[in-house]
Order: sequence, then C-alpha cells, then structure tokens
Amino acid sequence: MRRIAGLCVATPPSVLLVSPESGARTLLQSILQKAQCRTLACARCRDAADLIHLASAVICERVLPDGSWLDVLRAARALSPAPALIVTARPADAGLWAEVLHFGGYDVLAQPFRAEEVMWAVKGAHGRWAAEAGTGASQRPAVPEQTAFRPYAFR
Repeated sequence: MRRIAGLCVATPPSVLLVSPESGARTLLQSILQKAQCRTLACARCRDAADLIHLASAVICERVLPDGSWLDVLRAARALSPAPALIVTARPADAGLWAEVLHFGGYDVLAQPFRAEEVMWAVKGAHGRWAAEAGTGASQRPAVPEQTAFRPYAFR
C-alpha cells in the first residue's frame, strides 16, 4: 500500500525471497510471478537487509549462511511498516511455528512448497503489512538478541 496525496492505494505484494538454495528461490519466484507478485531474491542475511525495504512480505529460510530468520526479522522490524516474515524449513515443526509466531513472524511454510499454501501465506502477510501501513501501528513483541524460547521445554 502506498500513500498518494494522503490516500492509501493498494499494490500487489512485493516479496523478498531469502534462501541459500537457488532451486527454492526459483520455485517460489515461479509461483509468485504467476499471481502477479513482484519478487526480489537473495541468499544471505546481509543482502536481505539491503533489499528488505522494497518488500511487503519476506519468505526466509530458517537457517542462512550468515545467520537465521531472526536476523532477517530484526532487519524488518527496523522499518515502518515492517514487512511480514514467513519462515520456511524442511521439516517445519510445531516448535518452529510457535517460535516464529511468538517473536512476531507471520507464518511457517513447510518444504516442499505447495503453490496454494505459498499464495495464502503471502496474501495474508501482505494484508498484515498493508493494515500496518494504514494505521501506522505495530503490536509485535521485541526480537531478542539470543532466543531462549522453547515452547515444549518443561521444568
């Protein structure tokens, strides 16, 4: 959503794909471009930090060569509105999903990707970004330097 003369104007999702695997990036680009989404792609946290301001949604691998999805989430949070983050993993488990939601990520996508699930997640993430752009408010928790969140750790 962009503001033109004080009005909010809808735009198609612009999605940043962050994955060290070129095959995953290519597959996601193919799925998203069929739905008229704009895509940007990179393999590292460092590159994501340089491109993230251009995105309304980010699809990011759990582990990257120079960090993790938490590093990308921190970069996103520096922006207003912050692009919504979707984390991918093989396998994607309930613990990861709980951790992503706890720290303010939008969703988790399991690999291999299914086009319908990718599009559902991206449309929702873009909607979250657009709502934040319209209100200027964010209610997401702070992202810690080191994560100690363990949803299934009992003492």
